[in-house]
Formats: sequence, structure tokens, C-alpha cells
Amino acid sequence: MMPHANKILWILIILTSVFQVQVHGQKFTIEQCISYTLENNIAIINKDLEDQLNLEEFKQSKRNLLPVVDAGMSNNVLFGKSIDPTTNDFVSERLFSTNFYLGAEIDVFKGLTKKNNIEFNRIKLLISHEEVANGKIETTFAVMNAFYNVLYYRELLTITKEQVQISEKNLRKAQIMVKTGLKPATEILEMDAQMAGETYNQLQVENFLANAMLELKNIMFYPINQEIEVVSDLSFPISKKPLVNAMGIYEEALNIMPSTKIAAMNVEAQTKQLKMARGQLSPSIVLGGGYSTYYADSRKESIDEANPDILRTIAFNEQLNQNASQSIYLGIRLPIFRKWFRMSQIQQEKVRLQMSVNTKEDTDRQLYKQITSDIQALNGYLGEIEQLEKKCDAEKSAIDISQKKLERGIISIIEYYTAKNTLARTQSDLLKAKTLFKIKEQTIAIYTGNILSESK
Repeated sequence: MMPHANKILWILIILTSVFQVQVHGQKFTIEQCISYTLENNIAIINKDLEDQLNLEEFKQSKRNLLPVVDAGMSNNVLFGKSIDPTTNDFVSERLFSTNFYLGAEIDVFKGLTKKNNIEFNRIKLLISHEEVANGKIETTFAVMNAFYNVLYYRELLTITKEQVQISEKNLRKAQIMVKTGLKPATEILEMDAQMAGETYNQLQVENFLANAMLELKNIMFYPINQEIEVVSDLSFPISKKPLVNAMGIYEEALNIMPSTKIAAMNVEAQTKQLKMARGQLSPSIVLGGGYSTYYADSRKESIDEANPDILRTIAFNEQLNQNASQSIYLGIRLPIFRKWFRMSQIQQEKVRLQMSVNTKEDTDRQLYKQITSDIQALNGYLGEIEQLEKKCDAEKSAIDISQKKLERGIISIIEYYTAKNTLARTQSDLLKAKTLFKIKEQTIAIYTGNILSESK
């Protein structure tokens, strides 16, 4: 039914078909997380069911062009005073009759309302296709954010564990040196306090990671009581090439993103609604025909010419042939006045049409704003990553020197931990910038119809 291939929908179908997921003990890449979610998300399943309903509505609107055909029969038993259907005379005896009819009627012209209704339901069906795709994209965004949130806290946990391990190593060395009298006992207290703070940070990050994993399982509709391991890391090479062509990406997204296509098709659908409302002012022409016959036990005939009072009821089959009648008719209905109802409908549809036009313009504008914002953020994170990597390298060198100075007693433990904490903050900032960069990079990839994939 779709006029052209929906690239996004094909992307999601590819993800679903290529990356098949086993539930138990499975390691998940981001593509597999998305695939699993699209197969199990109830909201997506319901969107597919709504799509089936709209397909049936579209089929029925085409069937409405067919004639209406009715057939029926009735058996009547009359008691007491009644009208004889064969003579139209009043009689006081019991009468039995059977009636049959067959009729057909078709709308020859009805202001093109049926044709426009077919077009409206066709557009509605296309909109439902796009809504399915849009639901999948929104779910993809949600999974992507949850997935990278897990990665962020997992990498952050590695950093905090390294900090604790370094502090434990220094504490052991310091304890030996205090016993030998090379360091004062106060340094042990300083290190214990630092260790307690770093251990507390590690516990916090572990809790954040557990909550992030729980959120990812919830979005995926993955069993909460089963383990899941995400397969990826944030140490992949980051593209050094900034993006500047927001308009080019926007022009691609207009033909790809379901939200903009839905807004455009809503304008088209509302135009058909207006045409249907105007069609109600047109005359309607109906062509029909029918066939009817009946049997009555009061219909009799003489069986003896010499004695005409001797009668018999005419046979059932004979009566059906004798009493048969056919009809054909052409009817014209002119809408003259209905309390201004139809004109009110037309005015309402005009307003709704203008509202849909305004919605389309706003949807397109918001999409361009979002793309521009994402590109600015992407380039900003790229600059941050470059500077933070340089800063991190410099601070790693500085901490190595500080470690040696601490062991020789050249600097105090407070100076060492100041340098150590500075490096930890820089590593955390770099990790955050890389995570946000990857999210924005994948977001822009979706705008242009590219499959989510990690940089190799």
C-alpha cells in the first residue's frame, strides 16, 4: 500500500531478521537489544494490530462501492377478520400466506463521498504504517539511551575500582613504611579516609549500574529475574570529522522520519475529509430493482367447469409464477435544508485542515531544530573528547611522577590524592563525553536512514 519503500522500516526489519536473540544467558549487542525489544514490546505489537484494523477499514471502504442485495421471506397466519391478499376483501376465516422478495440497490452518485472515503482510508492505512515505524524508532531511541547508560556506568565502575585498587596498594606500602619508621602514622589515617570515600563511590556506581540494567531490561521486556550482559565498550575510535551540513541531513530526514511523513499525510487525509463534507451537499442518485412473489391458501381455482363451486387451492409453484412481480427504480435525493448541519461540517473540516497544515509546519521545524541541536552537541562533544584525552594523558603522566615523589617522601599524601582525584574526574568526564557523543552519532545515523552500528 505504501507509495515508496520506507527506509527506516526496512532498517528495523533487517535488525529484527539478522540479529535473532536467545533469551537465556545471552550477550547482547545494541542491535540485538533493539531486535529483542521490537519483537517483544507490547506497544509495538498493538501498533501492528491497529495497522491490521486500518487495513480492514480500507478494504471495506472499497467494498462499499458494491450494490446492496437483500433477500427475505415471511410466513403469515391471520385469524379473525382480515384482508384476503388475493381479493383485498375482508374475510373472517384463517388465512395463510408466504411472501418472498429479492432486492438490490446501488449508489450511482453521492457527491464522490465514497471515492474520497476510499482515498481517506488509504491514507489512514499509510499513516498507520508510519505510526508502526515511528513507534519502532521511538523504542530504538529508548533502548539506545538505556544501553549506553549501562555502558557508561560499567566503564565508570572500572574507573572507581582502579582508584580503590591504587589506594589499597599505596595503603599497604604506607603501612610497611610506618612500621619501619619511614612515614608518620598520620598518613595511614589520611589514606583510610580516602579509601572509605572511594569505596563509597564504588558502591554508588554499582547501584547506578544495577538501576541502569533494570531500566534496560524493562524497556526490552526482558525477564527481570534473568541475567543479561551488554557486549560493547566505549574505547572504540571516535570520528575526528565534525558534521556541519544540518540542512542536508534535514532534507534526508524529511523523507525518512515517520513523524514528518505522518504530519504530511494528515494534511492529505484532512483534505479528503473536507471533500467528503462538501460531497454531502451534492444530490445523491440511487438505482435499484427488486423481485417479489407470494403464496396464499385463499387463492383458489375451479376444478370442474360444470360445477364452478368446486374449488382447490392453486399449487405453491404455480402461485409463485403467477404472483411474481419485478421493479426497477432510479431515485434522486436533493439535500435542501438540515439545520445548516452540512455547512457546519464543512467549516469544521476547514479548520481541522488548517490545524493539520500548522502541525506539519511545526513538525518540520522541530525536526530541523532537533537535528541542528544534535549536530552542535555532537561537534561539541568531539571537541571535549579531544581536549579531555590530552588532559587525561597529561594527568596520567603527572600521577606517575606524583607516585614516585610520594614514595620518596617529596610530596605529602594530600598532594598526591589531589592529583589522583583530578585524574579520576577527568577520566569520568571523558567517559561521559564519549557516551554522549556515541548517542548523538547514532541518533544522526537514524535521521539519515543508516543502521545503528558501532564504529570499528
